[in-house]
Amino acid sequence: MIMLSAILSWLVDLTTFGMLPNKMLVPADTITISGTCWDVTTGVDLKVRISALVGGKLKKVGESNAAGHFTFKVSDSTESLSFAAEGYPTTTVPVNIIGKTDKHAQFVISVPVINRDSQQVAKVYQPPIGRPTAQPSGLSKTRNVYFQVQHARTFKRIPAMICFTYPRQGRTKCIEVDSAKVPSFARLTPGDTIAFEVRADGFQTYRGELLVGQSEAVDILYQIKLLPLYNVLAASYDVPIKQKLYYEFRYATNANFISRHDRPIRYFEWLGFKPGQDYKLLATTIDGRVVADETFRIKPGLNVKAFWIRHPEQSELVGNQIEQATYFDSTVLYFNQSDYSLRSEVKGKLDSVAWRMINRHNMLGRITGYTDNVGKRGLNMTLSEYRTRVVAQYLRQKGVGANQLSSSWKGPDAPAAPNDTEENKAKNRRVVIRFFTK
Repeated sequence: MIMLSAILSWLVDLTTFGMLPNKMLVPADTITISGTCWDVTTGVDLKVRISALVGGKLKKVGESNAAGHFTFKVSDSTESLSFAAEGYPTTTVPVNIIGKTDKHAQFVISVPVINRDSQQVAKVYQPPIGRPTAQPSGLSKTRNVYFQVQHARTFKRIPAMICFTYPRQGRTKCIEVDSAKVPSFARLTPGDTIAFEVRADGFQTYRGELLVGQSEAVDILYQIKLLPLYNVLAASYDVPIKQKLYYEFRYATNANFISRHDRPIRYFEWLGFKPGQDYKLLATTIDGRVVADETFRIKPGLNVKAFWIRHPEQSELVGNQIEQATYFDSTVLYFNQSDYSLRSEVKGKLDSVAWRMINRHNMLGRITGYTDNVGKRGLNMTLSEYRTRVVAQYLRQKGVGANQLSSSWKGPDAPAAPNDTEENKAKNRRVVIRFFTK
């Protein structure tokens, strides 16, 4: 499960620019980054050492404190960041700083990693009846070794390519691993320590080793967990004090939105930003003034972007005053504990919701996810996010327009019932869809 750790506000190093009447945007040669590096299996924040690659040279720029949080400054010409923790593969992330920043901008990140012992797990495997076990002629000295490749954060099986390198012979053999229920297998020569590499589209490559046993009586299943590629957006906003705004991230080429919020979100990981595509931030006031309209391009890795918000008096009124939403109905969907998969009865409700919304294009739905209070708050916030997104995805797949849906998640906040009994906790593991028109 992903963990987006709750990050508090950090103090900012404020600089006074003499007697200048307005705030001047001064290009800075450094940016400030705060956040955590955490284990996707346990949800624990880790103590890590952070290094930056600048001008082809790698140098240490910071490390986590005892609680697992870090804050460091790097050059705005940084090419990549590396996060190293004991017992974990070093994670290296390309850095893309979009546009200009200033000394007041701070960025928040959350870096998932997986322990080596959790990423490659070997266990005894008993093939189902009918699975081929006989050795083909000429290969009587080989053994069946079975493989499953999983998403490290959702545990769903994914198709992948595994390539084995025999050190003695210097040859390489590759097999395709599908996502079927029955594991894929390879016939490998016993006795050798074999290096292998696992690759899957959209995931980080894994490299490991295995030793094929001599015994014919035992088959071994290797479960390999892969982390998704780290493609995220870290944002900062220069917002006028006490200014109420609406923030909408859209595709640059059409009016479909990715995310709508009534507060400035500083870190986006699970919203579908894809490298090589252009996106737009549109920020508006309640009365319809556009105070930010910026287009930017996402690249692989960590994308850092400062958004500049104009004062409302400097912006023209471009539309009618936004009317207050009129809510007329709601639907509540319940989930199992620590789960975001859709129950069959939930899918039935969503089918009805989709039918209504497809036939009423002026009907909008606001989807909000919740959890009970069991476990760490950060994990619950992430779980509520997943519940929200799986509902939105289901409705879109049924034909509901993306511009008819908006999403938010509140974790254990705003419970529907006290978290004192299992019955009441079940009432809080929910997603609420509120329907309205404008």
